[in-house]
Amino acid sequence: MSAMEALARTLTEMQGRGAPALVMGKILSKTPLRVLAGGNAQDRDSLLRSAGIDLDDLAVGDQVALWPIEDQQRYVILTKVVEL
Repeated sequence: MSAMEALARTLTEMQGRGAPALVMGKILSKTPLRVLAGGNAQDRDSLLRSAGIDLDDLAVGDQVALWPIEDQQRYVILTKVVEL
């Protein structure tokens, strides 16, 4: 099973339990890194990122898709979200 298949399976299981599978976030600051997620500001200690995310490519105000983990105490930045 690929990493993407495993992620899709986990997200589906989370939705089945009523837990939010994905959360939209907004970059509040880069130095120090702060992201608004679930109505709360998250700092670097509560954030992880996927290997494909380069923090240098993110700017204040950017929207990101976050995966809440550890009972929504930490978040994984999955990707930057842009308009079509």
